[in-house]
Amino acid sequence: MLRLLAILLLGAALIHSAFGAGERMDEFALPDASGRQIALKYLADRVVLGVAGEDLKPKALLIHFFQPDCLQCLAQLKAEETLYQELGKQGFTALAVAHRGSLEALKEVVEHLKLSFPILAGAGTELAKKFASGDATYIFDEKGVVQFNQAGFGSGDEKLWKENIELLIQGKSLIKRTVDRQGLKKGDRMPAIVLNSLFNDKPMKLVGENEKLTFTGDDGKTVQPALTVGFFCRY
Repeated sequence: MLRLLAILLLGAALIHSAFGAGERMDEFALPDASGRQIALKYLADRVVLGVAGEDLKPKALLIHFFQPDCLQCLAQLKAEETLYQELGKQGFTALAVAHRGSLEALKEVVEHLKLSFPILAGAGTELAKKFASGDATYIFDEKGVVQFNQAGFGSGDEKLWKENIELLIQGKSLIKRTVDRQGLKKGDRMPAIVLNSLFNDKPMKLVGENEKLTFTGDDGKTVQPALTVGFFCRY
């Protein structure tokens, strides 16, 4: 039977952050994975993090809204931990806010990845509802103003974060304010895609041959579908 529809699930983030450069983060107070309260507030036009009775005044602050069951998010958290270890003593602070998931799930993430920066429980809060679109990441200056934002995560993004954070620590302006993502637009030709099935880990392939798309399924059979729909997600 001719397959008229080939659906591939690919790891890509196509949702754009709705919280743009130049905007200021709202004040909030949320518990971290250990139950400790972390507060973001403003004092004398400076963003301040209240942690265990101490007020921290970061020169650069990264906030990442994530889901504890998202593999891409976990990879991003690992990259953020590396940055925190490298730049934490120079005025950089990172926060990750889970916009869904239980406190137990957060504890497992912290323990598994050995995270040392605050991981906050934000599920069901107005903060999570407002800023969690597309598992967004924001970098703020010392006044709490967004200087960089992006949705999703790709390997290598952390290099741009580091460059931007170092510029903010030095009090300099950023050159790039988001990650450049190249997507398909009308008239583009579909690139060859070879991925393993999520169901049985067997390879699937979609390529253009002789001016027609050819799809090879996880059963090894090859067809030329009359219609192909690609659904891109991050899981």
